[in-house]
Parts: sequence; C-alpha cells; structure tokens
Amino acid sequence: MPPVNALARLFKLTERESKIVEPISTKSTFKALKLSLDRLDRDWSRRRLQGVRLAVFLLKKDSEGLYGAAAADPAAFNRALPYLKGEAIHLRKSAVLVEKAAARISTVLARHEREQPQPQSQQSELTSSSPA
Repeated sequence: MPPVNALARLFKLTERESKIVEPISTKSTFKALKLSLDRLDRDWSRRRLQGVRLAVFLLKKDSEGLYGAAAADPAAFNRALPYLKGEAIHLRKSAVLVEKAAARISTVLARHEREQPQPQSQQSELTSSSPA
C-alpha cells in the first residue's frame, strides 16, 4: 500500500505546483529571445501529447484502480514516473514561454493604443466640451 500513498502525494504536489502562477512582468521594451524552432518538430509534439495522454489515463483512475494497475505491471509504473516528471518540466518551460509571449503582445497592444492619434471626431468633442 505505500506506493499508493506515494502516488497520492505526488499527485497532490503536482496539482499544487500547477496552481502556482508566477506573474511575468514585461517591460515596455524588450530584446528578442534566441530560440530555435527546429526542436519543435512533430516528434516533440508527439512526445508532449503522449505525456498528457498518459497523465489523463492515470488521473481517471481512483486509488484502488491505480493500485491494481501498478500491482499488475510495477515495471511500467517505475518507467512512467520519471517520464511524467520530465514531461512536467518540459510543459512548465513551454508554459512560461507562452505566458511571456502573451505578456509581450499585451504590452505592445497597450503601447499601440497609447500612441494612436485620436480620430478627428473625438478631438473635436474633447475641445467643444472643455470649459472656456
């Protein structure tokens, strides 16, 4: 029964870590990151999707079902643990990059809105409504 408790602790830890969101601050100016798209090929996508599918498969089982599956093939579960930990690391790194990209888009859009000249109709409304 200790393996079930260890897995339960692992799932709780994973759930807690997934809820931790560190805010990404973006300056109004930033440099481009040196990233390579070459490593983000079909094989990379397939490996990430495989990890997510395995996690969903495992999370759909209750403690007794998961214990029974682990008891039936402990070697597979021993291989799955480091694999899932590694996938979690990859997905967290990817999530940080996606959040950073979203923050940069937000920053650029806000700057664009600030720097846009107001349409003529809005300018005339502002000047006519101001007290003389």
